[in-house]
Amino acid sequence: GALAAAAGKPASALTQEELFRLMQGRRAAKQGNESHAFWDTQPVPKIGTQVEEYGPLVHQTVDDIRTDPYGMPTGFGWDEIDVTDNGQANEVYMLLTENYVEDDDNMFRFDYSTEFLEWALTPPGYSKDLHL
Repeated sequence: GALAAAAGKPASALTQEELFRLMQGRRAAKQGNESHAFWDTQPVPKIGTQVEEYGPLVHQTVDDIRTDPYGMPTGFGWDEIDVTDNGQANEVYMLLTENYVEDDDNMFRFDYSTEFLEWALTPPGYSKDLHL
């Protein structure tokens, strides 16, 4: 019925209710023993695990934290980004749009505007030097 019709629409054409119901249905279908290629390698609880202890993953002092940056592959490097600069904000937009904002099933591709990215990345008191 309505859920099947919603699944055939582009994400931008879905109502909030249709999107919620579609995602709810996908979530219900994925529960169980399905493996998760990325999350299964991370230090996070598995779905259905009861968390009984909270705290840092690694106990360390400031002196234990490395001061030199990790090396980058040849041709890559660390750089500060100024998301208030239109040109640099557009580079971030293109990076996200072309690589990171599609769900696992390729059903939804979100198109965050540069204005939204600037708003999201510059909350009150933000530190520009953390945008790498």
